Amino acid sequence: MQVVWRTARSLVLIGLLLGPAWAEQPQTPAAPAPAPAAPAAPTLSVARDAVAANVVDREPQDAAETFAPTIHAVYYFTEVHGAEGPTTITHRWLYQDQVVAEVTLEVGGSPWRTWSSKTILPEWTGTWKVEAVTETGQVLASKTFAIQ
Repeated sequence: MQVVWRTARSLVLIGLLLGPAWAEQPQTPAAPAPAPAAPAAPTLSVARDAVAANVVDREPQDAAETFAPTIHAVYYFTEVHGAEGPTTITHRWLYQDQVVAEVTLEVGGSPWRTWSSKTILPEWTGTWKVEAVTETGQVLASKTFAIQ
């Protein structure tokens, strides 16, 4: 009987010592929590734009697609929506597919009206294009016009 008790006591001790080890499951490190999504950048858009002979009271005047070579300057007007605080856009002027001027303009909120102008020499006849471009280079709007 003593042998049975010794054996039983030995089994209980072994169970107490090894029990927690048997019960433990190997643990794999938890996957890191996904990083919080970056806030979406404000989506700028151009609600309206025009190439015009002038801008008066923040509105384009005499908008057209063709201008005479005698015009002194052409204006590009843009009304920007979606700005959440100060940002900039650039008016990129192209003559015969070559960039001839870039004008960076402040956008202080939404909606925001802004414009730039380009002096036109009489010999600069032909096709022109002007683009409204974000700080990241995205073209928001463009207009093609001619000097004839």
